[in-house]
Amino acid sequence: MNFSDFDHARAYVNGGVKLHHRSAGTGPTVVLVHGWLGTSYTWRHVAPRLAAHHRVLVPDMRGYGDSEKPASGYDGLALVEDLRGLNSNF
Repeated sequence: MNFSDFDHARAYVNGGVKLHHRSAGTGPTVVLVHGWLGTSYTWRHVAPRLAAHHRVLVPDMRGYGDSEKPASGYDGLALVEDLRGLNSNF
């Protein structure tokens, strides 16, 4: 599997913020979160290998990549709630 084979989708989380994410695979869920100035593409080499035995969820966090870029909500607690909301969509 290649990273380009991952499904692309968007989910509304944490009060309506729209997050873009990629996903593939089946099994226990692994969420890969990029760092500052990164995107889901950061994980293009790792995610396909994990997808062989796991369900891999790779978001563009708020403000990055193809996700919404709201004016606020970039504190750690808001970002955690974004991830919780994303995972609850599955």
